[in-house]
Amino acid sequence: MDEELEVVKGYPSDEARGVVRLHQNTLDRLEIEPEDIVLIHGRRPTPVHAQRLDFVDPE
Repeated sequence: MDEELEVVKGYPSDEARGVVRLHQNTLDRLEIEPEDIVLIHGRRPTPVHAQRLDFVDPE
């Protein structure tokens, strides 16, 4: 399944840890669970672990 999402700067604590944080609605729509591996395409394809956004973050 391919989905195009905009990537924004992450949490400083997640930098260089191979983590992408997604809103719960996005996790549900993509049918993925936290800790699933997803592939981010940019300058180079990067596999990362999906995590939930903190509850205070907007979608």
